[in-house]
Amino acid sequence: MSADASRPRPVALVIDDELGICAELEAGMAHIVDTYQCEWRTTVEDPEKLRMFRPFLNSNAPDPSVAFVPERAQHRPAHFHEKASLFDTRRVRLPVMPA
Repeated sequence: MSADASRPRPVALVIDDELGICAELEAGMAHIVDTYQCEWRTTVEDPEKLRMFRPFLNSNAPDPSVAFVPERAQHRPAHFHEKASLFDTRRVRLPVMPA
């Protein structure tokens, strides 16, 4: 399997399969594509796994210090200074910030 001397080394390695590993690499990539699963989707669809994503393990109550604000037609967690205005309306309780 000698490569054409006029080709640069990377081309000889990849295109000409100078090392003879292209089939193995293609098979490995095909396996990854065939067995891919979105870990987030799998977790969201499994109630047992989803239970691990609670603010408190011993309660189903939401964390009162977590607040969301709208941004570009979506919701995102509020920054600390945004929580201050929500605190004034009693929609959220602020955590104590370390000094």
